[in-house]
Amino acid sequence: MAHMLYYLECTNFHMLFWKGEIFILNQKYQLLLQNEYDTKSGDLVKKEIVAIKKTKNLLEDLTTHLLCVTNQTEYGKFINWYEMEVKKVLQVYPNQHFIVKISFQQLYFRETMLLLENLQKDSRRITIELVGDSQISPNSKEHFSAEDSDAFLKGKLKMLRKWHYFISKHIESGAIEQTLIFTPYIDELKYSLTQKSKLLNNITELKFFLSFWKNWAELRFVDFLVLVDEKNEFVSYVLLPDELNVRCKMYENFGGMVSE
Repeated sequence: MAHMLYYLECTNFHMLFWKGEIFILNQKYQLLLQNEYDTKSGDLVKKEIVAIKKTKNLLEDLTTHLLCVTNQTEYGKFINWYEMEVKKVLQVYPNQHFIVKISFQQLYFRETMLLLENLQKDSRRITIELVGDSQISPNSKEHFSAEDSDAFLKGKLKMLRKWHYFISKHIESGAIEQTLIFTPYIDELKYSLTQKSKLLNNITELKFFLSFWKNWAELRFVDFLVLVDEKNEFVSYVLLPDELNVRCKMYENFGGMVSE
């Protein structure tokens, strides 16, 4: 609580409370701090720093990989603002581990690598969560073959691990082969099981899917994590008995911790 009050006092940006979510605002971009809790112990494990944008008074996810491709000048301005605000968050929470989502497309841009280089001092408490399709490259690299793209991105991942970041890779539909390719260069595989997931319609198929990735992760000596919207009976009776590492998303509120 003391940290949150301090953050209110020290930031130069307006803060908006909406459904218990905490936003750090400027005129165009916002940050949301989203908590991840261990479903067994209830302990706070990590906080995800989520970038969003404000369009006509509506809050929307900031699709940074599209921003860096379509408007590199604006992307550079965003990264400068983002770095400044992330450093503030790191200072306010000196003992907390954070998650920063980065798309594969962003790794092609100098601005992204400079951002991560400038955050090196706190890299041991930052997880870089990789999302998106690794085969979609910007125009400047459109001549790259699939093999060229893989080699380029593997080089970037090696550099990030050298800088002591913890690397997590999202398991996404249609990108299974890419996930297998990059497993040697990451520390964790992560699957988000949302309420809209089609796998929830077939529990047998879901269990097979999760078992495959759990075994693959163990074989490759990386962590495997399942993220759910909230802890409920399904999580308690279907996922936890399979000895899966399950976390749930929750949001901060001055009145305590509340589920989404």
